[in-house]
Amino acid sequence: MSPHWGQLFALRVVDLADSSEVGRIRVESIPLVGSFPIDFSVSVPGLTLGGSYNIDFYADFNGNGRYDPPGMDHAWRMTVDNASGDTTLHFAHNTIFTDVLWDYLTVNLTGMTPYAGQLLELKVVDLSDSTEVGRIQLDSIATANFSVSLPGLMLGGIYNVDFYADFNGNGQYDVPGTDHAWRLGIEYAGGYAVLDFAHNTSFTDVMWDYLTVNFTDMTPHLNQLFELRVESYTYTWGGVVTGEEIGIVRLDSINAADFSVSVPGLMLDGSYNIDFYADFNGNGQYDVPGTDHAWRLGIHYAGGYAAVDFSHNTDFTDIEWPYSPLFVAPENNGLPESFNLAQNYPNPFNPSTILRFDLPQASTIKLVVYDLLGREIAALADRQMSPGYHSLAWDGRSSDGREVPSGIYIARLVAPGYTKSIKIVLLK
Repeated sequence: MSPHWGQLFALRVVDLADSSEVGRIRVESIPLVGSFPIDFSVSVPGLTLGGSYNIDFYADFNGNGRYDPPGMDHAWRMTVDNASGDTTLHFAHNTIFTDVLWDYLTVNLTGMTPYAGQLLELKVVDLSDSTEVGRIQLDSIATANFSVSLPGLMLGGIYNVDFYADFNGNGQYDVPGTDHAWRLGIEYAGGYAVLDFAHNTSFTDVMWDYLTVNFTDMTPHLNQLFELRVESYTYTWGGVVTGEEIGIVRLDSINAADFSVSVPGLMLDGSYNIDFYADFNGNGQYDVPGTDHAWRLGIHYAGGYAAVDFSHNTDFTDIEWPYSPLFVAPENNGLPESFNLAQNYPNPFNPSTILRFDLPQASTIKLVVYDLLGREIAALADRQMSPGYHSLAWDGRSSDGREVPSGIYIARLVAPGYTKSIKIVLLK
């Protein structure tokens, strides 16, 4: 398993008679001895004499802490008939990968004819802490019967599955009966999780977690570029503020004095900054006030509908676009304590983004951008670098200078004893 040292490894056993899960093993980091990965074994009890089982396992190749289908992660399936009691299987690493649908929830929707061509969004929420497991967006419902799948369920977890069709066609969630929305529930007991849904009119207000900012009296900025970003923030011990970008909106031209913008992705009990500016001097980029006009609002999200009203004023703030004031290197005699690759900023981005990483010691590192098929797109660094806090820019081009299309890419930092990958989104 040499390609996967240091990576998360998980294995489960599924009874083919009823698709129930017998058990699972999780290894947080495939271990090393010296400089070489060891051969290792895992054991799962609970097999029944005469039973037939799938053994599904994967290594978290892209380093995001959960299963993704090959070629983002590497996954395999073996089958065994337990004819004699204790059973031993031997596996040697290979590239014959299988999508094992690890902890996926599949929702089969039927009779969705009234929503042909409409936006559909679905999210899964963990009821233990109200955190969002994941979401799916279909820009246009193509057929009456279709399925969507999401990874990330945890054994024993209880979840709400919320979804809506954008019946009024305005590109965002509105309460029924403006839009049509539903809620399903599931307790995940392992194995393959499937929910079947047939269209009905038993609508539920799922309180989809958009933040809407309503702007008024923006007449001084008509026809100007406008950008807005939403960042979460947290105060850590010692008062250091950390955060990450939730979303970003760009209007190439403000067309009306009164308008609204919406950003999804708020989390219950989260605290957020809302930063935005109008390109008052018309040079196509952010400049500090009073060259451009910029503002910051704050919100604590308590659930339900989040709306903020803003009327044009001259209480400007330097929002340090595109560099977030939240990303501050901690004080530690000038050097980080450990290797780290932070989330890129901004994200999504166009045309460029900054990747920040920490090196506690002089190291030979590789920082490479891959597509979702695992193909190398751009090598940003492959050299010895000094200890400290570093940042490199990626301009959305391949190593041979070609502009790459919009989409999700993987940035991966490899340093001695450390590998981490992050998803970055180019949105043109």
